[in-house]
Amino acid sequence: MNSTSLHSIEKDRLSSLYQYKILDTQQEASFNNICRLASQVCQTSAAMITFIDHSRQWIKAKTGVNLIETPRNIAFCDYTIRQNELFQITDASTDERFYQNPLVTNEPYIRFYAGFPLLTPSGHRIGALCVVDISPKQLTQEQEVALRGLSEQVMQLMEFRYLMAKLHQEYFDNIEQQQILLENKLTLRAILDSTNDGHILIDANFKILSFNKVTQQAFERFFKQSIAIGEDFWQLIAQIPGIEDEFKSNFNIALLGNKVSIEKNIEIKPGLSLWYSFQFLPAYDEYGSIIGVTLNASNINKQKRLQLRILSQNQRLQDIANFQSHKIRRPVATMLGLIQILDKTTLTKENSELISMLEITARELDEVIHQIVHKTNMA
Repeated sequence: MNSTSLHSIEKDRLSSLYQYKILDTQQEASFNNICRLASQVCQTSAAMITFIDHSRQWIKAKTGVNLIETPRNIAFCDYTIRQNELFQITDASTDERFYQNPLVTNEPYIRFYAGFPLLTPSGHRIGALCVVDISPKQLTQEQEVALRGLSEQVMQLMEFRYLMAKLHQEYFDNIEQQQILLENKLTLRAILDSTNDGHILIDANFKILSFNKVTQQAFERFFKQSIAIGEDFWQLIAQIPGIEDEFKSNFNIALLGNKVSIEKNIEIKPGLSLWYSFQFLPAYDEYGSIIGVTLNASNINKQKRLQLRILSQNQRLQDIANFQSHKIRRPVATMLGLIQILDKTTLTKENSELISMLEITARELDEVIHQIVHKTNMA
């Protein structure tokens, strides 16, 4: 295997180790108990659970030794993680790989070593469960089986620990997200309640999902009826004559993703009607799917009444202009006609000039009348 492949494998192994967030954590009784059990079963003076980092061997749990960590290049467990099976040294003082190792020549004076790698579900060997002794020895077959089983127990503890940490993080992330959603909801509610327009959110089954204060006050004031989340929207507006069919049609159009705007004169009660502008807008969830319709209602009664009054005034002005133009234009037209049939050759020079001035004045007056009628029609 070339150096590039080895580097990639080691990178993946370290990534797998780091995801457990086990390095430099506090002592935990469950891991220490496994070490004591391994030492008793294998009849050794010490046992350790170790994890091999980039440049060190860190000891998570132990019994019978005072080590906390060692350089990786002197760690027996660095050899253990190179294979899937048991790595065993019966007498380190006679093994050419270890006889000069500081852990052999100095404390803790290791002679015997046996360890199984800690194998993750993804197949990475991140550390080892090992037993050591100051005297040479060899594990029995039963002890090997027991040590393998205990190494698997270590990984089950690791997986449980990882899962609990993940669930813990997800729980607090969820709490944080809920808090953000609540704050956003309160902010949106404050914004909607501060407007003069009514807003109501209706799901695809015509059930009311949300509404603002203006909507609530309008129904209570005009229809003496309360509004509640979960209520059927059509039952709510059934008492308003002349709008249900049109609203249903526009609602269905909005459910298809289209925006609809209408103006409607709503009869509140006999003798009282108000103009409203309604917008039917498709409502989407976070995935872009349409979940219902947002209905916005704006009271445009003042604007509409003013608009109708202006239209009425314009019509009256146009009627007056048309009437006046015909009344005035008729004699002007008559005057121009008479001027045209006059035999100017029989007139004196002075009278001819007067007739010409009269014709010019009549035509100017005719043009003024024409402009008045034209501008009135444009208005």
